[in-house]
Formats: sequence, structure tokens, C-alpha cells
Amino acid sequence: MDYPSVMPAGVLKFIQMTERFYAPGAATLALSETRQAYDQLCRAFEAPIPQNMAIKDKAVLGRDGDHEIGIRCYSPEKSNADYILIYLHGGGFTLGGLDSHHSICADIAYRCGAELVAVDYRLAPEYRFPTLLEDAEDALRWVAAAYSDQRLVIIGDSAGAWLTAMVSRALASELPIAGQVLIYPWLGGAATEGSYIEHANAPLLSLNEAIACGKALYGDAYDHKTVSPPLAYTNAADTGGSSFPPTRAFAAECDPLRDDAAAYCDRLSAAGGDASVIVEKGLPHGYLRGRHQSVEIAEAFEHIIDAVIGLMR
Repeated sequence: MDYPSVMPAGVLKFIQMTERFYAPGAATLALSETRQAYDQLCRAFEAPIPQNMAIKDKAVLGRDGDHEIGIRCYSPEKSNADYILIYLHGGGFTLGGLDSHHSICADIAYRCGAELVAVDYRLAPEYRFPTLLEDAEDALRWVAAAYSDQRLVIIGDSAGAWLTAMVSRALASELPIAGQVLIYPWLGGAATEGSYIEHANAPLLSLNEAIACGKALYGDAYDHKTVSPPLAYTNAADTGGSSFPPTRAFAAECDPLRDDAAAYCDRLSAAGGDASVIVEKGLPHGYLRGRHQSVEIAEAFEHIIDAVIGLMR
């Protein structure tokens, strides 16, 4: 695809800036170098934190008692007393942490008028499935206990959206989850057709990089030709869509992962669930960082904010 012909100028500029720090092929470097490049990218796109935002780092004890899970709490001056937001960051299961999505989390908390808790789960390949999922579950249980009078809205981007969908399903009957928001999600679709092939060479995420995410998470058990969780968990015969919390998904048009969001929401809706998807035209994977650089990305960010606020009503 001729991406310059379908992407707005501001989006192309965002991509060019991104690739100055995290060039195509960066994911094939040694892991330490890849993480260093990603951290530099994240710092380059950091935005000023909204005024009167209280931020505090804490640690949650994991289920086995031998490790701590870092969390960061964002508290706007005026917060909705009925809801708490949870953010699970992206990064292909191997990258990122509390600093990588710092201003993104602050902006979401401020714009939604709600406290937000970001989770620093352990990363692959040092820690593979199910360790990352267990960390997310343990953090959510802590939040639910600490904010016992509030309902939870879980938000995740990319790999963090996979975690979001997995914990939402696993804990739906246990915790007061009001909804989930999935941003350009990796959801376990078979990487052999549709958007995976159409956008195999898309900027900011290629087919090979998407497959590498699955391998990082599952190791040799990952087969990119088959459908895996959480997409595989959406059959009506499994738990039924009505047992999933309300779902709002946002896909990027120019992204090999694009079809995962639609397939997931279609299956939930067919099973009786409340699920919808918006495909953001002309946008690439990872567009959240460009919300202050591009009018089109800023509008896409508004759609996410509107969805979160809608789940808080």
C-alpha cells in the first residue's frame, strides 16, 4: 500500500519522528538495545502533565509473595467518586513500563476526571505467559480492594489490550468491571489473512513484528497460523458474550492488527454482548503518542476519551 497517499500529513510527520528514535527493524536488535531505543522514543513524545495532578508510585505484592508489582496512581483535582481507571501499557509484551505511557495515562485521567492506576507487569521473554497475566490480575484485585466502593474501567493498548481482554474475562464475575477499552489491540488473530497480509509492511508495526509479539509471549507454543486467546475465548459456547464487560475497541486502519478488533467485537456481539469497534482511518499502530502532533490523532484520542466516559455512566 502507498501509505503516504492515504495518511494525512500530520500523521506522516508523526511516523517520521517516531522512526528517528525507533527505526524500522529496531525490534530485531538485541533486547537491551531495543528497550533502550523504545525508552528514547517514549521520552521524545512525553507531554506536560496536567496541572493539579497528584501522582504516586506504589508496589503491590504478587500472588506468590516473592515479587512486587509496580503501580502508578494518577489523581486529578476533581475525580469521579464512582469509578477507577486501570491502564495496561503496550510494548509487544517485551517493552515499556510506568514511564513509557506516563503522560498518556495522565492525560486520560485528567480528561476523564477519574483516578487512574497504571500497572507495571513483568515483561517477556524473561517472564512469559501466564506470568504477565497473573501480574495484571493481582494488580486489579488490589485496586478493587483499595477502591472498594468504585467500579473498574480497564484500558489497554496493543499488548496491553490483550491483557485487558484476558483479565476482563477472567475476573468479570469476581470484580465490579464496568467495561473495557481496547486500543489497536493484539487479540490473537490468525496472522495469515486480512489486515495481517494487507498491512504486512505497515509503518510502526509489521507482520513479522506482530508475530514476534506472540512468540515473546508464548515462546515455542505460539502458532501464528491459528487463532489464540483472547479471540479464541469469544465463542458463545465458551462463556457467552453477555459474560464479558461492555467493550469499546479502537483499531488503526494501517495496522496488521486492525481486523482483530472487529473480529473480537463481532463475536461478542453475536453472543449477546455489548461490543463496538471504531476503525481510525489513515492511522498507524501506536498512534496514541501523536495525539499532540496530529489533528487526526487528536480526534482519535477524543473518541477514546468519549468511550471511557461513556462506560462511567
